[in-house]
Amino acid sequence: MKRGASQADWIMSLTIFLFYLAWFFIYMRPILEPPQNTEALLADLQESIMGEAEWSTSTVPFFIKTNLSGKEPIIADFTLGWENVSFKDSTIFEIRDGKMFFTKTLKPGTNTYYLARADFSYPQSSGNFDLFATPDYASVNSKEFTAEFQDSLAKKITYEGALRLSNLHLSLNNERIIPQQETSFSNITPFIAEYRLQTDVLNHSAIIMAGFSRIFNYVRLNQPLEQHNLTITLMLGNYTSYYVTEADRGAITANTTACFTRYARNIDFYKGESGFTIITDGANITNCYEDGTLRAEIIIALENETRYDFILHPGNYNETLKYLSGYAASFGLAENITGISLQKVAELYNTDYPVLKDRWNYPDRRNFNFALINTSGGAVYDYAPVQPKAENVFVKEKKLYAIDSYGNRTQLLLRVKGW
Repeated sequence: MKRGASQADWIMSLTIFLFYLAWFFIYMRPILEPPQNTEALLADLQESIMGEAEWSTSTVPFFIKTNLSGKEPIIADFTLGWENVSFKDSTIFEIRDGKMFFTKTLKPGTNTYYLARADFSYPQSSGNFDLFATPDYASVNSKEFTAEFQDSLAKKITYEGALRLSNLHLSLNNERIIPQQETSFSNITPFIAEYRLQTDVLNHSAIIMAGFSRIFNYVRLNQPLEQHNLTITLMLGNYTSYYVTEADRGAITANTTACFTRYARNIDFYKGESGFTIITDGANITNCYEDGTLRAEIIIALENETRYDFILHPGNYNETLKYLSGYAASFGLAENITGISLQKVAELYNTDYPVLKDRWNYPDRRNFNFALINTSGGAVYDYAPVQPKAENVFVKEKKLYAIDSYGNRTQLLLRVKGW
């Protein structure tokens, strides 16, 4: 009997021992996990976080070389092909037909600005603009400037309370364009008013920007390299003098009937404290005074794209000679910047813990949390849905940079914990 009891005791002891071993390996193994295995697990966790939070932005310098000073409208070719773009200083701008429109306060020399691109729709700053426009009318109140349009051509311009321009019409290769027989439309925002006339041969756009008493005119050929001459004819107000150069200037008097023609880039008509300037890249410019009417005619050999400007200004011709040299705008080399997006980290922060564990193939019996720490030691994000109860908590840290949509870098510390 004693032998049987002894065998039963032995069997019972062995059973208890085996249960203990099973319990030990099932419940204690995660705690006694070798540090090197946990190190690899946390490294994978860091890679998973960074992989989901990483993004890239691009920045590019934009240079304006000029002798101008003060606030000026800028129109520059936009050659980047970027869709989501913004000035880093949040300058208000528009992109139309491959051109970028904005205003800047310039200083003589090279002015440098930066643009940024990201997979992100930038907020557009709202400004207080003094442009009021309809399909037939545009005014810039701060400049006492108004322009009336008919079929997208300026038919009347007033400045400082007086009529300055009327009866503008266009001719192509000596044949007058009849706007009513063509296509015309307007594209108006609080910042820009554009009036476009389309024919089989060309597109003519007259553009007015908020804050300025100017009309920027662009002529684009529908078929590049074709040869065409555009004639712009307009009647002017009662100006008393004109200026092209020091050698080509004169008075306009009621008793004079005369026409003067020259090849030039500009002509200014002025009287007293205001004037009207026409600037081109080069044209045959004629000014005539006949039967009490002052008329100007500009004949331009069209390029694929041709620009000419009307400037209503205070003072005489000295106010606008500086625009003959104007400015030169160009982009520098773009830089691609990679880092983590705090917006994407926020999405992780708001994701349920079981979802992240499953997505990142994290062991069921193991747990983690992570935090982004700034250089002051504060937590930018602290993802801790569960708290460690085990004594062996492993920590791994990695320095990285958060990149915002403007390409600005912020140094952070990614701290992950596992147990």
